Amino acid sequence: MLLEKFLRRNIAISYRLLDKLNSGLHLSQDGLFRTELKLFLASLAPTLQGKRVLDVGSGPWNGPKEIFSSWCSITTFDIVPHEQVDVVGDLYQLSDVFSHVPPFDAVIATEVFEHVADIPIVLQQIKHVLTPGGRIVISTPFKKNLHGEDYGDYWRITRQGWRYLLEQAGFESIAITWLGEELLPLAYFVQASRSS
Repeated sequence: MLLEKFLRRNIAISYRLLDKLNSGLHLSQDGLFRTELKLFLASLAPTLQGKRVLDVGSGPWNGPKEIFSSWCSITTFDIVPHEQVDVVGDLYQLSDVFSHVPPFDAVIATEVFEHVADIPIVLQQIKHVLTPGGRIVISTPFKKNLHGEDYGDYWRITRQGWRYLLEQAGFESIAITWLGEELLPLAYFVQASRSS
């Protein structure tokens, strides 16, 4: 436990120093977050081998598709058409959009939920498109400037908030990790399973 605290503290200090050293190179906390997010997603890829995965709110970022496409079948979904988006639709209507296909084994939502006004409704929509026991994988920034205000930037959710929201929506086996300092993290990485 002491070693873990020491390492977490040194990671946080390292991120601050990197931000200062690389400010001229425009390597920001957001860049560090994306790097860590890719590592987090890559660590999950082998567990999704041969599965059907839905990446919601994918937008123009192709990171999850690049990481997972050699491991599984991945479909990208966003409200705005982009070159990388397979299906265009509204998260609030997700179960209707995918009512004609078999449920997914996993749903990925990277940097999406801070832009969702009604999180409980969207979690229910995701639950409806998941197989029983299917996984949800979420990343959300915590210590980040307002962004995407033209389409809404509503929340910075704590780990306790994520646990509550997921339990209320009928998810279990909730695992939450953070990037940076425990009490003021840059971001949260969240995993949970749909209750059977």
